[in-house]
Amino acid sequence: MKILAIRGNNLASLAGAFEVDFQAEPLASTGLFAISGPTGAGKSTLLDALCLALFDDTPRLRNAGGRGIELPDVGTETTLPNDRRNILRRGCAEAQAEVDFRGNDGVGYRARWSVRRARSKANGKLQQSEMSLCRIEDLQPVGGRLKSEVLPAIAARIGLSFEQFTRAVLLAQNEFFTFLKAGEDERATLLQTLTATDRFEVLSRRAYERNKLEQQKLEALKAQLEHQQPLAAEERAHIDEARAGTKAALAEQEALEKHLQTQLQWHRELDLAREREAEARAMLDRALAQREAASPRREHLARVEAVQPARAMVAETERLARERGSATARVAQAEAAVEAAASLVATANAGRIAADAALAAAESVQQHFHPLIARARQLDTEIAALRPEHAKAARAREEAAAALAKARNDADGNAAARSARLTRLAAAQAWLAASAQLAPLAEGWIKWDSLLEHAAIERRARLAARAKLQLLTQQSRSEADALKAAVITQSATAQELAQRETEVATATNALKCFDVATLAARRPGLETKQQAIQSAERTWRDLCALQAQRNDLASQCEAQRKVLAANQTRGAELRALRPAAEAAFAQADQGWKVVFEATQASVEALRAQLRPDAPCPVCGSADHPYVARHPAFDDALTRLAGERERCQSVLHELTIEEQAFAKDTAARDRQRAEIAPRLAALDQQQVVLHDAWCDALRDLGEFFSPTPADDGAAVSAWLAACNMELRRAAQGLAGDEAAYRHAQEKRQAVQQALDDSRKAEHGAREAVTRLQSAADRTAAALQSAAEMQAQCEIRLEDLLAQLDAAHLQPAGDERTWRAAWEADPAAYHAGCRQSVTEWSAQRDATTTLQAEIGKLDTEAVGIARLVEQANLRQRQADAAADELRRALDAKESARRTVFAGMTLAAQSGPPATLPSDTLTVAEIEAALDGALAAARQRRDACEQAAKETGQQLASCQSTLAELIRQAATIAESARCTAATLDKWLVAFNRQQNQQNEIANLDLTALHFLLAQDAAWIATEREALQQLEAAIASANGGLDRMRHLREAHERGRGPAPSPVADTPDALQAALAASVIDIAALRNKLGELDLALRRDDEVREHSAKLVEAIEAQTRAARIWWQMNELIGAADGKKFRNYAQQLTLDILLAYANAHLKDLARRYRLERVPNSLGLMVVDQDMGDEQRSVHSLSGGESFLVSLALALGLASLSSHRVQVESLFIDEGFGSLDSDTLRVAIDALDSLQSMGRTVGVISHVQEMTERIGTRIHVKRLPGGQSQVIVTKGF
Repeated sequence: MKILAIRGNNLASLAGAFEVDFQAEPLASTGLFAISGPTGAGKSTLLDALCLALFDDTPRLRNAGGRGIELPDVGTETTLPNDRRNILRRGCAEAQAEVDFRGNDGVGYRARWSVRRARSKANGKLQQSEMSLCRIEDLQPVGGRLKSEVLPAIAARIGLSFEQFTRAVLLAQNEFFTFLKAGEDERATLLQTLTATDRFEVLSRRAYERNKLEQQKLEALKAQLEHQQPLAAEERAHIDEARAGTKAALAEQEALEKHLQTQLQWHRELDLAREREAEARAMLDRALAQREAASPRREHLARVEAVQPARAMVAETERLARERGSATARVAQAEAAVEAAASLVATANAGRIAADAALAAAESVQQHFHPLIARARQLDTEIAALRPEHAKAARAREEAAAALAKARNDADGNAAARSARLTRLAAAQAWLAASAQLAPLAEGWIKWDSLLEHAAIERRARLAARAKLQLLTQQSRSEADALKAAVITQSATAQELAQRETEVATATNALKCFDVATLAARRPGLETKQQAIQSAERTWRDLCALQAQRNDLASQCEAQRKVLAANQTRGAELRALRPAAEAAFAQADQGWKVVFEATQASVEALRAQLRPDAPCPVCGSADHPYVARHPAFDDALTRLAGERERCQSVLHELTIEEQAFAKDTAARDRQRAEIAPRLAALDQQQVVLHDAWCDALRDLGEFFSPTPADDGAAVSAWLAACNMELRRAAQGLAGDEAAYRHAQEKRQAVQQALDDSRKAEHGAREAVTRLQSAADRTAAALQSAAEMQAQCEIRLEDLLAQLDAAHLQPAGDERTWRAAWEADPAAYHAGCRQSVTEWSAQRDATTTLQAEIGKLDTEAVGIARLVEQANLRQRQADAAADELRRALDAKESARRTVFAGMTLAAQSGPPATLPSDTLTVAEIEAALDGALAAARQRRDACEQAAKETGQQLASCQSTLAELIRQAATIAESARCTAATLDKWLVAFNRQQNQQNEIANLDLTALHFLLAQDAAWIATEREALQQLEAAIASANGGLDRMRHLREAHERGRGPAPSPVADTPDALQAALAASVIDIAALRNKLGELDLALRRDDEVREHSAKLVEAIEAQTRAARIWWQMNELIGAADGKKFRNYAQQLTLDILLAYANAHLKDLARRYRLERVPNSLGLMVVDQDMGDEQRSVHSLSGGESFLVSLALALGLASLSSHRVQVESLFIDEGFGSLDSDTLRVAIDALDSLQSMGRTVGVISHVQEMTERIGTRIHVKRLPGGQSQVIVTKGF
């Protein structure tokens, strides 16, 4: 890897662009060059540019603190001290750093780093820095566009990380002098930082921690295995037998529960059937009451249907009455229209006469104006010719006046400006005379400004060091308190651990007090008794259930016989009802067909052919009473269709019911045939169960009191007493077993607490170790911070001593300059800078004002000549403009007198007159022509209006005569229709009086009845029919509910249950059964839980054994690894690796030391990281490195630096080397030796650059990169060759 060129722009003091090309002469042909310049000129900035372009980092900023310190930037923005972007020069909008290098692949690359401010303005906020990498040959980008992509690409092509680069290519200032004189622990820390040996410390700690963790896992697994003891084989067998017996008893009890539920459900269904029968009877009563209440509705419907033939006559009477009223209104409107038309005819004739008179007057006015218009046109032509000349003269006069005013203003302005500048000149000269003491300060300001800036930086560094020292002091105290608390916590956890161990011993002793064998032996006896009584109960329940089942089958057989008899009776009834239903349906169907045929399309066609004066083609009659379709036909057709559907529905229901009874009878016959063999089988099973019951009683006699009599209640009571005695024994055993389990659980709980206490104690012990390490590190950092503060104090005092010679004292401040500066360095520096700026500004203003006054005197002479010329032009322009104004006024006066006193009528808008003397000739002619045209137009319009109104009057008169004729015709038709309706009412009342004794029907009552339309009639008829249908439905529903209830009562035989056959007794027995089932289920759950727990313990124990074997193998490996390299503090493996690394480093350093100082050789103190020097001139005397002089220490440190560079670059061929090291402690001979040694590195393929401000050294190196300081805090990079 070789650096080919370094470029930059606006980096710190290096303002503008600069370039250092190592491929151009004289740098291309030299092996050693110097980077020289005064302090602060920017020598190290060149190397900062190199590091920024390659790694976005610099050695100087990497070690700068940044936490809690903010530096002011532009405006209100701030930055951190270690922010790389601070290298951007103040007052600049952007900066770049660019490096050309040849990578380890032999290809040339160009790396670029840039930063800018927002909006590319100097007062903008700092933006994020950017990086790029490209090949020099074709400028193609490499590695991507993001910084996170560019940095790995650069490191891959250089072959070095930033830490390795700063050891192999760039050797930082004074770093290895510190390494030489450091103590063993500090040297270990530096070696770990410089050679990346920290990974060995991590490996050592991880080996120790992993071994410790694996051993803890092994111990934990063994402890878990001790507490996982499964049940004995006999105890598990007893639990299995108890579980089987409990499961059988639970099945028997569940069967009893199901039987009781069936009996209880039968009673509930019976109650429901009775409730439904009562509801059906209530529904029938409500339907009968509704039919009785609807009698007035039926009478009103019959009367409405009777008056329907009069509906057409009433409708015609109402229509004719409406038409008669409409005709009368139209006649009145026509008469009014005739009167209005006559009035319009008279008005139109009067308007036509007035329009003729207006037209004659307009023609007379136009003839009067003809000669006047000709005279006015001539005067307008003359005036138009004079106006442009007058306007031109007026503009000339205005321009002359403006020129004169401008010349006078210029003269006044010149005089005022000269007076103002004289005043400012006098003030500036007076200020300079009063501030003469600032002249020396301003003339040497570049030096003093730099010193003040450096002093401020050192003061901030001193304050930062003090703050860091205070912070570390507080941190040290906090860590000491935390360490003390951790020690107390460790002691407390140790005490708690001892207490837990005592509790575990106590719980173990309590567990040993139980006789497990006795508990295990008691359980089988109880289970044997329980199995015997459960077998007896099961046999007794089976016997009772068999008897109940046989009784149930017998009852079912009897019920089937009764139902079959009822079915036969109902079938005969249905067969008797069928002939009547068929006859009713045939009659209804015949009536419906007759009416349906009378309303078909063919009949409607014949009805349409009837004529009032012609006989009927069917019957020959001349009277046609049914010429129109009567609504009664439609009503009759609808009623007959409904009756037909009802009869058909009744017939269909009879058929369905007959089929249902036939199917039911066949099914019941089959059921009776199936019951007989089942009864025989039950009799045989009953004999077998009775023998089994006798055997069970003999078995129970061995454990319990004498057997009872063969009675159901006595047997049940005796079995219950046996169960109670067995339950008391089981409860006693369960209590003893529960106490044993409780002891086991307590032993497990205290063991878990013991494990937790062990973990807590281990954590507390590790916390103490960790806090102790942190306290040691803080103490070392505290010592380093104190040394840093002392160094800052020394550097600051040196800068202030140099500033004492300047005698800086701002005006108006009585304090010494040091006191003022210490109070506020920035304000003090700004005050000095402001004073210098004011002095320079006043001096420059004096020179500028003197030049401006001379220029104003010259301009004043020219302005005076311009004022005289402008006065002459003003007088000439005034005379010409006045002459033309008088001629124009005369012509305009003559023009106004032509039409004086005359007026014209307005052409549009409301009637008005216009003065003629204010109008142009064209406007007057247009007004006259417009008035004449308007008069003619008004006359034509009046003639047209008179013609149209005459035509309208004739039309209105004709329309009135026609309307009068139509009104008479409608009145005659209305009279005839009213007479026909009166005749119909008389006939209707006569017929009604013959049939019933009711009041006569008048027109008002007729209209009331006919207000009900056909839809109302159909709806009312349907509603009345629904009342009848509801009665029939209610009767059928009541019969069905009665049959269902009777069938449900017949379908149940005698109840075989041992309890009374009542709902309350069944419910109580069911509740007791539920309680017994719950108890059996709980017991079965406890047994299942015990078995599952034992299975889990056995499975977990097997897994623990396998895990312990695997963990033992793993722990053995890590124990061996810990023995080799493991340590709690990581020093074992780290020290070994660092000692080897230090030996290699010393070998490289001694190779370079042969050229620098042959007298000495470096060696490592055995079994440590300490260094000693071997004095070969004193018989290989071994001495401490602290015995070396300053120059000797520098040479040895330089050899170490070069050795470390060689160590870091053994994988990469490094051809460039930069040393930022002070050579000021060397004498001339030693300096020559150092230069020769560096120059000899060229033979190793390296180009070496040395940064130094030592004049003797830079003079002895022929090729130099000189950083020259310029005014204004700027520097320039110059490459020179020669001595």
